Amino acid sequence: MEIDFQKVIIWVSLVLLAGFIGQFGKSLSVALIQKFKKKKEALAVQPEETKTDSGKKKITDSMSAEEVYLPDSKALKKLEKARFKMMKKAAKKD
Repeated sequence: MEIDFQKVIIWVSLVLLAGFIGQFGKSLSVALIQKFKKKKEALAVQPEETKTDSGKKKITDSMSAEEVYLPDSKALKKLEKARFKMMKKAAKKD
């Protein structure tokens, strides 16, 4: 069995290159995750009296019962559909 020095060098360099790419890929993914978490946290902190796109107030902890936004019938139908779908999935699992 003859060992070709050129093939050994190519394989060693490929392994080193794969390790290099893997390590920096991991570092890049960790950096991206941290960036998105910071962005999400920044968006989570909002002033109390924010308004939705439709102009209605959102629910906040300090709002009274009269100020609470009541969803329209279309939103209620969507919520009911989603709840029904979750119940149906749970029933299938059992």
